[in-house]
Amino acid sequence: MRDMNAEKRKPLEAWQIEDAARLKDLFLRRWGKSQELFGETFGLGRQATVGNLLNGRRALNLDQATRFARGLGCAISDFSPTLGRKIMDIAQNDNGQSNVMPGPEIRGRVPLISWVQAGVWMEIVDNFVPGDAEEWIATTYHSKAGTFALRVQGDSMEPRFPEGCIIIVEPEEDALHGKFVVAKRPGENSATFKQLVVDGGQCYLKPLNPRYSLLEFTPGTQIVGVVKRMEMEV
Repeated sequence: MRDMNAEKRKPLEAWQIEDAARLKDLFLRRWGKSQELFGETFGLGRQATVGNLLNGRRALNLDQATRFARGLGCAISDFSPTLGRKIMDIAQNDNGQSNVMPGPEIRGRVPLISWVQAGVWMEIVDNFVPGDAEEWIATTYHSKAGTFALRVQGDSMEPRFPEGCIIIVEPEEDALHGKFVVAKRPGENSATFKQLVVDGGQCYLKPLNPRYSLLEFTPGTQIVGVVKRMEMEV
């Protein structure tokens, strides 16, 4: 069956194809994970959408470019000088009313809690009241009743998750191989943030910073939730 939408799609111009090539190069060098995870984390949709944008099968729009820049930690102009100039032109022609593009839609606010609270989250969530949170974090993630936020401490998950960034954690998400998780290990007061690795039937908690050692998923270790978003403060 023919793809009718593809027939209606306008062919990409040369500059758009060049933008896609630059973006793909940045993606491969800076992300290093799946297209599916990137699309899920930064609101770009399914893996097919991310793949089409990276491979020059679909043209980038400003919203998508903004999401890629955020996820890869770069400026839009690093991969698309044309869209970068377009954003500057919009800001300059806005008569001083605004110098930014509209961001992604805020879909909810979740409590920012401590790492100690995270370790016992399932025990306290039902009795958690707004005043118990350090603050409430706006997020583009469609949060649920038990969704919460944590501020990353230390450098064990750098460079992907720098110290001070905020992660949005979903307790109802299934923890699968390769997912970033918040876990509580027996004998420790606070939770920890690592990547879940399953190898030969054995589970491990892996820090992204190679200076830190792999942690065994010892008996009694509990997955508190799966990380769904990263929010940055500047």
